[in-house]
Amino acid sequence: MNAGVTEAGYLAHARSKFHELWANHSNTLAEAALKLFGVLYDVEREVCDLEPDERLPSRPASALRELLPYHWTPAA
Repeated sequence: MNAGVTEAGYLAHARSKFHELWANHSNTLAEAALKLFGVLYDVEREVCDLEPDERLPSRPASALRELLPYHWTPAA
């Protein structure tokens, strides 16, 4: 990537890859990832009526509150 260029990824595109994996192979890791995407989408629904400058600060707190019940350990 070039210096000064920021890559923009789409969360929906990433989610679709997990959905394909789950739908085609009944992959349990993909199923767990889809549940986490659902939690993040719920957070977005909570803040969608706020003004843009109010959404950003509320997202991390809301997402963290919703994701705390999940325990995820990255592969070493």
